[in-house]
Amino acid sequence: MGNVGKFWDNLSWDDLSADEKKLWGALGWNSKLWVNGTAPASQNTEWNDLSEEERAAARFLGYNKKSWNQE
Repeated sequence: MGNVGKFWDNLSWDDLSADEKKLWGALGWNSKLWVNGTAPASQNTEWNDLSEEERAAARFLGYNKKSWNQE
């Protein structure tokens, strides 16, 4: 997909499907944080330190260890 973060940065919260919102929610995001561009703690967490649920959500959103740690 190229730069995964840039892909998601170009979408508003309202552009996301219900499933995508649920996945981002597992990573600590909600509509207010998304609109304000305020990242939850997971964004500053290394891949190996994410919970299994967070890693699974990130994978479904197109991230892998390398792309996540580059964000």
